[in-house]
Order: sequence, then structure tokens, then C-alpha cells
Amino acid sequence: MSLSQPFNPFIVQILTTVRPCPTQLNETICLKGEIRCPGVPDKSGCPVPAVCVPFNKTSKTGEPCAPQCPVTCPEGQYVCSGYQDRFGCPLPDTCTPKYVLGQNGSKCPGVCPVVCHEEDMFLCKGIVNKNGCFTNDMCLPKYITGLKGTICKLHCPISCPNGMMNCPGSPGPDGCPKRDECVPFSNTMENGLKCPAYCPITCPEETILCTGKIKPDGCPSSDFCIFKFNSGKNGMTCPGICPQECSDDSISCPDIQDEDGCKIPTCIPKQIPGINGSICSGQCPVNCPPDRMFCPGEWGTDGCLTKATCIPWKIQTEDGTTCPTHCPIVCPEGKKACPRYVGPGKCPEVDLCIPSTKVGINGTFCKNECPIYCKEDEVLCRGQAFINGCPEPDICIPQYTIGKNGNTCKSQCPLSCDRGMIKCDNVLGPDECLYDLCVPAVTKGKDGTMSCPGHCPVGCPSNMMTCAGIRMSNGCVGPESCVPKLIPRFNGTECPGYCQVYCPKGMKLCEGSFSPDGCQGPSTCIPESMPGIRRGICPSVCPVVCPDSLQVCPPPTNLEEDCPLPGYCDINCS
Repeated sequence: MSLSQPFNPFIVQILTTVRPCPTQLNETICLKGEIRCPGVPDKSGCPVPAVCVPFNKTSKTGEPCAPQCPVTCPEGQYVCSGYQDRFGCPLPDTCTPKYVLGQNGSKCPGVCPVVCHEEDMFLCKGIVNKNGCFTNDMCLPKYITGLKGTICKLHCPISCPNGMMNCPGSPGPDGCPKRDECVPFSNTMENGLKCPAYCPITCPEETILCTGKIKPDGCPSSDFCIFKFNSGKNGMTCPGICPQECSDDSISCPDIQDEDGCKIPTCIPKQIPGINGSICSGQCPVNCPPDRMFCPGEWGTDGCLTKATCIPWKIQTEDGTTCPTHCPIVCPEGKKACPRYVGPGKCPEVDLCIPSTKVGINGTFCKNECPIYCKEDEVLCRGQAFINGCPEPDICIPQYTIGKNGNTCKSQCPLSCDRGMIKCDNVLGPDECLYDLCVPAVTKGKDGTMSCPGHCPVGCPSNMMTCAGIRMSNGCVGPESCVPKLIPRFNGTECPGYCQVYCPKGMKLCEGSFSPDGCQGPSTCIPESMPGIRRGICPSVCPVVCPDSLQVCPPPTNLEEDCPLPGYCDINCS
């Protein structure tokens, strides 16, 4: 530091702290089979002693290879391992930057150089990827075997600019792949529509090129290849035909076949005339395989023919019988097809035609249902009539059902009651089976007019008895009820049960008397009044009902009273 420069204490501190490099280094002596490589300066930049590195490589011819010392790269670079020369000896390592600037200014990783020394290999430079960076160079075989066994020259990959896509080279007539090419991602059509582009297609020798179709969006699809020949019926050879491009008012039928089974792509109109002036959709013809039978379509209610179908030549019935099949019958206008019943174990016959409509009960035109055929363990139930006079469809029900107590009951078809009747569901019958019944909705009242509501039978089980409904004050009879046939007593015995007694007007209810076995009898009705002993009218007196431990005692004689007195209960009547 000169005296003319201003004093800087920071520089003085650095100069006083830097370690000086050694003035003399120890001499490095290497053994046989080693090479002497200069030492790499340390972090302070001072030289270090040389190092000895083992080296005993030989070339393909057995000659010793030139020694190569390790390479130490400066900061910001990394070592690229050396390749071998054409004699098999290693080449010196090199240094390459860790990062370089890409084509679009992006930061790209550095790429080590590649050396191809094999006589049958050649060097392909790296291509620019989508990030604008170069990929590694590569060594490729100079020649490959083509599709036809020919020896083909290989081409390096290419790098396409923005807006272009890489299309691999397709095989040429000699079977060798062509050079890759770049094509635009999109093309502008004559009408100004911008459509996606496709790579060119080269078809193999045994195929033909078909032009892509125009899609609904107005853009063409990719071209494709089809076989020049394919198989038809009975071993026939059919020419390959590209699909036909149809107009907007037509549809494509690609599977139409001629008599030899060869496909003939055809266009048919989208709309065709039907019957009665209707307009129908066009349909491609149906070609059935050998194991299927062709069945023509049927005329629908819209005047159009339905699509033809293919059905098996034979079917199997439920019992395993093999039967020939029949196409669905085409009935004339105003009629419909219905299956024909032939019985179990027999093959079905051709369907029959029945009128589509029939006249109902009140003269209305009703839909005519196909007849149904029930199995041996089923019962046919005729459809009941609707309010409009048209019947419901017939149905099949099991011949027998299980009753309330597990007994077998004969099935009953669904019941429909006439006007003025009410339906009673699941009424228990004497045989413990459930039945549906129809009863009048109204019955005669006290004045003889139809003014009382009807009631469904109660249907009592076997251990119960049916009791008639009581007659109410308005003269109408109420619903029936069930009471036990036997009533258990405290001592284990049973007494007969009785229906409750309701006495009419002018009558008086009297409880039943007890029998010698201790069971009470049924209640009875007696007149509310009776003539007196000498004159006048007296209230009636019910018989006295006493328990088992007491006696029924006659009433006392009282000549002063005109009306009889009731009896009484006592241990001893004396």
C-alpha cells in the first residue's frame, strides 16, 4: 500500500490475516503403474503437492492407453466423463457449464458432449424441447432392418418450431422409415374454419388409404388404413372398400352385404315415405349371421316400419325341448299379434292376429288384450269391467292358497262389486279360508225404506260364535260381532257363551238363571208390565238369579198388595 493512498483500516486487517502460500512443496514420487497428476489448488489458491493415480488401461489391440489425470472443474461447471476412442482407450474428462441460456431465454441445464466412435453408430445432435432447452446428443445405429427385411438408413430426430408438431416418418415402399417431418398443429379450411391437423399416413402394402370423414363440426377426421381384402361367406375373398361419405340428407350404412357376404358401403335417405302419408326415418338393411334368422319389421301405429331383427333359428322350452322359432307375425291394420297357446312340452306356433279393439259393456271401444294361458296349477281370472265399460286384462292366480290356520284354501279371483254393493275383503268363512264378498250398501229400515247402512259379515273363527247385530232405535241393524263359544271358570270348567241380548221397546231384560253345574243361562226379554192380582197394571218382575250357595225363595204373600213381589235368595227359604 503506497503512502499516497488514503488509510483504510479494513484493507490493513485483510492483509494482516491472509495466510501466505508455502514457498516450497514436497516432491511427489509415484510407483510403477501410477501417474503423477498435478495437485489442485486449495481454497486459498495455493498450490498443493502432486498426487499419484493408478493407471493400467490397455486398448483393444493390447497397447497401453495414454494416461488421463482427473479433472477438477471451477465453480459453476461440472465434470463430463470422457468417452472412449475407437481403440477403447478413455478420453480426458471435460468441464461444461451447469446452466446455459435456452432459445427462448429460459434457464437450461448444461449438456455433456457425446462422442460416437463405433463404426456402425452415428451422432445425432440434441433437439430443442418444449422448454427451449437442448436435449442430450445421442448415438444411433447407422442402419436398421426395415419392414420388408431391407437394410434401412436411420434418421436423426428433428426439432419442430412453435406451432408445428413432429410427425414420425412412415414406412416407404421399400419398408424403410422416412425422415420425420414437421406439420402445423392446425389448418384453415376453404370456408375459413380452423381445424386440427393430422400427421400424414402411409399405409402398408396390404392395406389401402381411406380419407377421413367430415365430422359434425365441419372438420375432417384423420385418414386411416383398411385391408385390401377380407373374408366373405364360404371363404369368398372380398375387396376392402373405404366408408362412403354421405350427404347431409342421407345416412351411411357400412354393413350392407351382397350375396357373397362382401360389405358394400351405401348411403340411404334419412327420411322415407310411410303409409297413410307419414314420413319415416330411413333404416339401414339388416344382415343376419348364419346362425340367425331374418325377421322383417312391423308396421307401427305411426305408419312406419320398425327395424328388422335377427332371431335364433331354434329355442329351448322350459322342459328342454328344442323347437324352431318363428318371426313375429305382421298383422294388417286394425289387428295385433298375440302368441298362440299350444300346451306344456309342445313347440310354439306362429302368432295369431286379433282385432286391436273391441266393444265394451256400454258400447265404448276398448283395447283388446291378448288371451293369456294359465299353467296347470293356476286359475284364469277374467278382467273386471272399469267404469268406462272396458275390462281389465285377464290374469292367472295360484289354484290354491294357505288359509288363516295353515289349511289349504281354493283361490278366489279378484272381486268387483256392482253399483249399490260394497266389497268386504278377507271375510273368514266356516272352512277357515278368507273370501271377498259383496253385500248391499243399504238395507231396509224400520219404515221399510232402504235407509240403513249395510255391514260386512264379521267372519268369526271356529272357537267363536257369530252374534247378530242389534237393532237400534232407528230400526237399523248394527254390524255382527263375535263372542267365545266357551267361557272358562275359576275352577277350570267352562260354561257356554251367549250372544248379548238387546230387548225391544216395551220389553225388559232379565238375566239368565244358573243351572245346577253353576253356569248362567242366556238372558231373556219379558214384557215391561203385567196385570195386577185384582186390578190394574203392575211392572214385570224378573226371575231371581241366585248364586250356587243360596236358594231361590218365592215372594212373600201380601194380599194388601195388588202387584206381585220379586222372589229372594236365602240359605233356607223356610
